[in-house]
Amino acid sequence: MMIKGVWSVLKHSRLASFRRLSTITEYSPLGTGLGPKPIVKTLLDKTSNPLLNIYPEVADAVALKKPVVALESTIITHGFAYPQNLSIAKEVCKIVRENGAIPATVAVFDGCVHVGISMENLEKLAKNKESVKTSRRDFPYVLSKGMMGGTTVAGTMIAAEKAGIDVFVTGGIGGVHRGAQTTFDVSADLTELGRTPVAVVCAGAKSILDIQLTLEYLETQGVTVATYGNTKDFPSFFTSKSGFESSCFVQTPIEAAKLIDCSKSFGLQKGMVIAVPIPEEEAGEGSLIEQAIQQALNEASSTGIIGKDITPFVLKRLNELTEGKSVQANFSLVKNNARVGSQIAVELSKLRQGRKSMSPATTQGSVSLPTDGQLHFKNDVTKPSKRVSNDETNGSERRGRPVVIGGSNVDFIATAKTIIPEASNPGKVRMSFGGVGRNIAEALSRLKMKPLFISAVGEDPLGAMLLDHCREVNISTGGIQTFSTCQTGTYSTILSNEGDFNVAVGDMDIHQKLTPHLILSFEESIKNAPLVIVDANSKEESLDFVIQLCTQHKVPVWFEPTCMMKSALPFQSSAWQNITYASPNVHELRSMSDTVVQYHKAPRHRKAEKLRNREKSLEDAIEECILLSQPLMTHIHCLVITLGKNGVLVCRNTAADHRFPTAQFSEMLTMYHELVSVVHFPVPEVKDIVNVTGAGDSLAAAIIMAIIRGYQPEICIKLGLKAAIHSLHSQDAVSQSLTPDNFTADLVKDWTELTHREIDIRDLL
Repeated sequence: MMIKGVWSVLKHSRLASFRRLSTITEYSPLGTGLGPKPIVKTLLDKTSNPLLNIYPEVADAVALKKPVVALESTIITHGFAYPQNLSIAKEVCKIVRENGAIPATVAVFDGCVHVGISMENLEKLAKNKESVKTSRRDFPYVLSKGMMGGTTVAGTMIAAEKAGIDVFVTGGIGGVHRGAQTTFDVSADLTELGRTPVAVVCAGAKSILDIQLTLEYLETQGVTVATYGNTKDFPSFFTSKSGFESSCFVQTPIEAAKLIDCSKSFGLQKGMVIAVPIPEEEAGEGSLIEQAIQQALNEASSTGIIGKDITPFVLKRLNELTEGKSVQANFSLVKNNARVGSQIAVELSKLRQGRKSMSPATTQGSVSLPTDGQLHFKNDVTKPSKRVSNDETNGSERRGRPVVIGGSNVDFIATAKTIIPEASNPGKVRMSFGGVGRNIAEALSRLKMKPLFISAVGEDPLGAMLLDHCREVNISTGGIQTFSTCQTGTYSTILSNEGDFNVAVGDMDIHQKLTPHLILSFEESIKNAPLVIVDANSKEESLDFVIQLCTQHKVPVWFEPTCMMKSALPFQSSAWQNITYASPNVHELRSMSDTVVQYHKAPRHRKAEKLRNREKSLEDAIEECILLSQPLMTHIHCLVITLGKNGVLVCRNTAADHRFPTAQFSEMLTMYHELVSVVHFPVPEVKDIVNVTGAGDSLAAAIIMAIIRGYQPEICIKLGLKAAIHSLHSQDAVSQSLTPDNFTADLVKDWTELTHREIDIRDLL
């Protein structure tokens, strides 16, 4: 008879890491990674530039394919005086957010180009009277001198492109100045549009410029100019019709987004102008301002003002003639452009997401191997695949180390002799180091797998102790980031004298620091890993990003659900379709399966509900797990389901004896889009249980070690169960007895107490 403590182990095997409490936004269905330059790669290249600082919110949004809108800063430094400039900047950012995008103001601070700035820096920029107007030619000087600069249209385009931002909103573009045939005064904005692939949403060009020559110059540069409206009339800032035409027009944000997307996808490497006419309600005021511009131009001509002196004269005179109304109208146009530009950015993001959700398998009659290593079919998801072999690009030559991404905690475990509410209970309290990710990393380290562990701790005494412990057990601390703004994660639990879980409290805010931007800095290690393990403690959206990054590089993902509350999150978006392995307990499996049924309308046998809420035999429990796993197996390769005292159930979409896939091995696999095999592995009776907090994590780590070493599936699972038992007998979450010598294939090959059996699923599904 199995004792009660074993049930506690595999039922609550993740106690040491309180599992995820975040929500996931469906930002980017995972799949094929369309486009000539995958953003996850280019972002790393760009953020490695010491002269470029991308604000974390912006970096995360770009990495996650969310809509981002770049904003120039000369409107702050040279367009308006303080405090009006600050008010305008804040208002424009607010409009961008209200329309569903992330604003990214571009400016230069202390010799570094910032894409996205804090409110503190925004105010500093608005107050500074010595900022340099910064275009392409000015960057070397402004950066080398450590100066502050407001970026022009050209300067902002350069920074936006380097940060991976495709849409930029401004008031109006520069152009060919009147009399340029003698002065050669042509704005650098035009040449930048001819070589930097960023779409500029603006109100056209002011009529103080030579609009006809401006459009001719843009045509020569190969720049698409589109009017946002139902005609090709090119606006001249304060009026909707300049008398000249754009090359085309777009009537909706979706049409504009398609225009931008086609230009980028075709690799034209050219900018684009989306010219937004003045709103009808502002047209009357705009007409009066346009009349004032023409008067100022006539005055300039009659007084002999020519060349570079025309523009400053006209602007000064315009402000006088309109009694400052031109400034307010200018602001109104910028706000309107921000609204339209944000809507275009949102549609561009949706367009790319929608396209990526269509995997290569959507071609009828075709069979393809997407990045999760599983075969996908059009229409008939039950159709078996052909035999295929992973090619060299799928990692057959890789010999990297596994990567673990997840939580690090200091655990306080109280074992009470009695548990009486509202009373001081006698017992023992001990401190240890935990966290699902950390436990798995330690177990892999003890098994000499040398994992890279990516995690976060506070800059505090507990964090220092945790880092010291990691070094003691040979976990590399290079991937563990320290933060002064958060305290190290802690987990406090109360166990009964028999080792059963009673209640727990987790302080896990530090895990929110595991942002996509931080994870991306380890892309090279992730790309070369045979397997990436991620627990469910990360910041919201980070889970999806990890899976996306691994999918791009064809690296299998092991998802550790961590707890019932957090287990469902990757399954709310399309991320789950690229998970290769998952190791839930029954409660987590229910949550995962329910979410796929609810969010993705996946079919599931009705009997699963009937089995859920009743006392059941082992056979009933196995049947419930099989029915719950059915909708998940359309994409996930393998589920290792812990059944407490009843052991583990291994569900796969291949034959049971096929070797588990990693990026390292080029195993010939026949994969299906459905549940194919189920094997039950019992667990022997375990006595003298000391600690249950790390058994599930040790189970996962030993299985992962065996998978990477290429052991047969039966051996992999038996080694995992052996590691779990070692953990039960240890004071620590991970037993010190986890060594390569104690975990060889020969030691478990003839483990007679673990006589596994394959379940016949033909009559169950």
